[in-house]
Amino acid sequence: MPILYVCSSLAPITTILPLAFVLALTAIKDATDDIARHRSDRHVNNREIKTVVGKELATRKWKDINVGDIVQLTNNDFLTVYIVLISTSELNGLCFIETAEFDGETNLKVRQALEETCEIGEDIDKLSSFDAQFEHEAPNNNLGLFDRNLIWNNKTSPLKNDNLLLHDMRLRNTRWEFGIVCYAGSGTKLMKNTAIMCTIMTICCDFWESFFGFDFRIYLPWEACVSTDQRIDSLQNSLLVFISYIIIFNTVVPISLSVSIEFIRLLQSQWIDWNIKMYHEPNNVPAQARTISLNEELGQVGHIFSDKTGILTQNIITFNKCSLRRKLYGYVTDQAGNEIQYPEKIPPTDYESAQTVNSKDDYLSKDEPDFHQTSMNVAQATDPLLLSLNNES
Repeated sequence: MPILYVCSSLAPITTILPLAFVLALTAIKDATDDIARHRSDRHVNNREIKTVVGKELATRKWKDINVGDIVQLTNNDFLTVYIVLISTSELNGLCFIETAEFDGETNLKVRQALEETCEIGEDIDKLSSFDAQFEHEAPNNNLGLFDRNLIWNNKTSPLKNDNLLLHDMRLRNTRWEFGIVCYAGSGTKLMKNTAIMCTIMTICCDFWESFFGFDFRIYLPWEACVSTDQRIDSLQNSLLVFISYIIIFNTVVPISLSVSIEFIRLLQSQWIDWNIKMYHEPNNVPAQARTISLNEELGQVGHIFSDKTGILTQNIITFNKCSLRRKLYGYVTDQAGNEIQYPEKIPPTDYESAQTVNSKDDYLSKDEPDFHQTSMNVAQATDPLLLSLNNES
């Protein structure tokens, strides 16, 4: 505090209060983001999952799952561990997964259990006595490295990526599947790729070095070369220069700028959440800004590349028209391209009296009017708006 009196003609409280206010707001914002992340993690970790315990299925939480546990997943279950498939409810040990949370893909992917373990099925007795051994690499952050083998009944079978369910995947269109946990918690590759924040450790190391670092010096101590009075004067002058520059630049970059930027980021995140154009009405899913510190990064996005259609667009296949025996069927439009709809009621097709074409010769020898009438009835029964472009029809 006495140093501030030397550096500035203003009272120290005039400089300290605005700075403390800004730091407090920043701390509150960061604490709010951390609390939201902790709540999300707690919600995921407290989800229940069924595991094989003894000769029965027991319900446990994801946070209590360890490597080597055999778990049962049902349709729409979300994974927080890495699982090697043992058996599924589908034929040949197949199962379907969704990786929207993993890589943004909404198309379902196929995974398959090993042929050697598919026969186990959902037999709890066989699952409880499953004594296979897995050989795999130690936990690492390389997403492309998976070197695993299954040793069971004195037979070694290599495991492929198709036999593995990863973190953040969701089971789809599959009634159940059993798998053994190979990576869990901090051992998953996703957690290994999570950046570690070292700010707190840096501050702690700095404090530790200030108080205890003098006891571990192996070079010539500074105190032996510089007297105590000179050392105090040098330290005081350094502090005076540092604080003086803070006071000088206080008017160039105002302290309130940081508060204004954080407030603008908060408003932008709320605007994203309230944007009706990004609301998906069929699934009742609005846009959600999960962090307010990346809003301005959106302005740097100039191009979005996609590996195929369907990721950024919606594939909707609708019937337009077709040709059968030189007859065109489809929607009737006028010269302006507008669709013409006829309100006449179309009688249903009598499928029992319809004749079956067994060969190409029968198809070519069939009378054109009868075939044309049958084709039109089938098309009309499928969609009332399907009409012939031929006026004779």
